[in-house]
Amino acid sequence: MKEPSPIATGTVSSRGQLVIPQHMREELGFLEGSLVAFKPMGKSLIVRAIDMPDEGELIKEFESFAREAGAKAKARGISESNLDDFIHAARAKRHA
Repeated sequence: MKEPSPIATGTVSSRGQLVIPQHMREELGFLEGSLVAFKPMGKSLIVRAIDMPDEGELIKEFESFAREAGAKAKARGISESNLDDFIHAARAKRHA
């Protein structure tokens, strides 16, 4: 197992920005635009990468959801032409 980088220091800018040293970004795989989560822990701050599924995975997941929802609708006798009526009725009920 590779030894982690030693502690590094930085300064917070007037806009609240903090630069993560390049060697740490590379070690952690942080690229420009990477999503991260921040968790305060006392006087410390934990920064963690957020792994997002790629576009292909999201499309497969959505297609699977759509197939499942379509099958459930068909089993209940709901057709595509009924959807607008159901949506309007649900919205009216929610706003009543």
